Amino acid sequence: MAEGRGAAGLALLLRALSGQVGHVQWMDETPTAPALRPVLTDTHLLLPEALHANDRLAAVAHAAAHRMFSTPHQPAAGLRPISQIVIASLEDARVEHLLAEQLPGARRWFLRGLQQHRAEGLGFADLLARMSRALWDEGWVDPNPWVHKARDSVREVVATQGWTNAAALRRVGAVLANDLGQMRVRLDLATYAEPTAYRDDNSWLWQHEATSTDAQALEAAPANPRPDSGQAAPAIPESPRIWTYPEWDHRTHHLRANWCTVLEHVVGVAACPPLQHREGATPLLRLPWARRHRQRVRRQLHGEALDLEACVRFAADRRQGSVDEPRLFQRQVRRRVSAAVLVLLDLSASTGDALPGGSSMLSLEKQAARLLAHAATVQGRRVAVHGFSSD
Repeated sequence: MAEGRGAAGLALLLRALSGQVGHVQWMDETPTAPALRPVLTDTHLLLPEALHANDRLAAVAHAAAHRMFSTPHQPAAGLRPISQIVIASLEDARVEHLLAEQLPGARRWFLRGLQQHRAEGLGFADLLARMSRALWDEGWVDPNPWVHKARDSVREVVATQGWTNAAALRRVGAVLANDLGQMRVRLDLATYAEPTAYRDDNSWLWQHEATSTDAQALEAAPANPRPDSGQAAPAIPESPRIWTYPEWDHRTHHLRANWCTVLEHVVGVAACPPLQHREGATPLLRLPWARRHRQRVRRQLHGEALDLEACVRFAADRRQGSVDEPRLFQRQVRRRVSAAVLVLLDLSASTGDALPGGSSMLSLEKQAARLLAHAATVQGRRVAVHGFSSD
């Protein structure tokens, strides 16, 4: 299979590996933003455009492994962020090994991506990267005691139970995360990114609104088996989730705890009628987030114009004897604005009232939302449609 294939070819690979339909789309990166990592959702795999050819294949195989062997949307309540990340890293290794047992050819994709890590650095991301390689590369020896403990602990579990026991590895991850806390290893969530380029950001793995009771019960949950081709989709829970929020009473100057109640209903997937008047989405393609904008990039080695600020700084540095690389130019690049679209619909009973012509405000809202979602999807954007109503 050619490594240079685009999103359509990678989507076919995802389906071939996992036996499930999935869409692959590209994400734009900006020069000033941190490095993007793949994002896995229930329907899509979003890949950074700058991802290396082998890492694209590894990312698709990794996503397929998650879909086949992981339990999505696990309750994260009661787990510190450092515990979530370490446990997720062990889950990454677990599902990759399970996939490689069935499809040995995927092993080289994972190894190529992980062998980029070196036995250097004592930061959180460095240690996690070293552990990830140690769990895959049998011929690689890492001298760090924490990495050594992680490798031995996982080997002990695998030797007796194989890679299928997710709960056992979850407990190992909790211990390793606690060790990092004892070692005073700092995790900066504002700048942290998954150190392995082809692995996703684990947002698909966790459900952050769940209760701590659910998180504790998951410790004993069985591993998720590979679904059969005829297996029915999981049922949507009928009872809504209940959330309570405080509200400030401006008349009494009092904060009322748990005063507002929100009932969250999950809507099942249903077949939609054909989208009418699709040409109405054409103007939406000209929205700011759908266009490529010209952006000035400064301090370049080559370019169409001089960067005056860089020239002044270079001259000052040269007089002080600390001359650096002469990055004296600027150039224009065209970049597409990165955006995710959330459409919030008013589903109150009043929107169902009839309008002149026999339609209703609700039907117009739904059609407009579908047109906007279509336009966003065409441009490769992440889009979600939510609704609200009040008593």
